Amino acid sequence: MSESSNNLTDGSLLAKNMLYSFVGYAFPTLAAIFSIPILINALGTDGFGVLTLAWMVTGYFSLLDLGVGRALTKLLSEKLGRDDVEGVPDLIWTALMLTTLLGLLGSLLISLASSTLVHDVFKIPSALHDDVEKSFYILAISVPIVISVSALRGILESYQRFDLINIVRVPIGSLTFLGPLLVLPFSVKLSHIVIALVVVRLLEWVITFSFCIRVVPEMLKNIRVQYSYIGIFLIFGGWMTVSNI
Repeated sequence: MSESSNNLTDGSLLAKNMLYSFVGYAFPTLAAIFSIPILINALGTDGFGVLTLAWMVTGYFSLLDLGVGRALTKLLSEKLGRDDVEGVPDLIWTALMLTTLLGLLGSLLISLASSTLVHDVFKIPSALHDDVEKSFYILAISVPIVISVSALRGILESYQRFDLINIVRVPIGSLTFLGPLLVLPFSVKLSHIVIALVVVRLLEWVITFSFCIRVVPEMLKNIRVQYSYIGIFLIFGGWMTVSNI
């Protein structure tokens, strides 16, 4: 399971990782440039505004994981640097437990706030009330998926597997913008478009988890939460959260 610290900091590997990351962001950006004018024309200004909120939840709520994903990358990297892999599964499952709980909390908060957000905060036009409120409830389902995937990504980052990260990022990031276009021929309802976004994020979770198993097969042999790690995650992650906000 372990990689030598020299291999993980090799100059050519770091250069390739930079290229992978550039490609991983470039293709979704091109997809956005292509898709956004079409979506604005099809959904109207109000509908597109709600869609941007959906993109925010499905794309950026992972920043509200209290920094657990970044903390996991740091802690795993330190263990790998010392060739100390015995506690790696415990770190992974503790982080996944924390991010899942945070996601469930976020899901509950969005569900409880949906009606208020639609009627009072965002001043959604009355004709869109039912569809948009339904969309918020659907988005609430995605929050545990979005937040916990940050921990999965942290595993791959610590093992310098930016190739695998971007194998996921390119199609998933592109489908975030192209997915709504695929729905338009069948429906212009925002709730249907949001369902497509949630399916894309669920697909991201499944593929990323499968890559994590491929990189760290031992994580399935020792599924255990180490509660002593929780304080470490939250202390380091707290400062990350301030930066993310």
